Amino acid sequence: MRKTTHWFVTADDRCAKLYSLRDVRGGRRRVSEHESVRSDWEDYHERGRPNPLGRGPSANAAQGFAARGHQDQEERNRFARDVKAWIESRMKEREINRISVFAAPRMLGALRAEFGDDPPGVSLHEGEFTPLHAHQLAEHPAIAEAIA
Repeated sequence: MRKTTHWFVTADDRCAKLYSLRDVRGGRRRVSEHESVRSDWEDYHERGRPNPLGRGPSANAAQGFAARGHQDQEERNRFARDVKAWIESRMKEREINRISVFAAPRMLGALRAEFGDDPPGVSLHEGEFTPLHAHQLAEHPAIAEAIA
């Protein structure tokens, strides 16, 4: 009997990881991490960051930066675009017909905007699983439910 491989991705604002899941003897599951991609956008603005606000004559003056919230959203949207392209290329390269993507809430919204409604072969789920190790993912009920 041929064992089925289930593919899934975990993603947050900074990193996305590609995993495979296979059933092994004794009803157990084995999860393997294959690849990951990190956001290039985190450091993008550091070089050209806007001038600090509140810079006064005192060295103790408040140091804040303009538009940090907008910048976070912009970086998330750019990374979501990169993650979508990365997932599509991995699906083509590895001949993956179906993949589940688990993303932190804000990243999930950005990915839904990129993938659109009902993307072929891709199912999007809320789940902040990027910090988890492979053995923790193998036993996680949300992952088991999504690949069933």
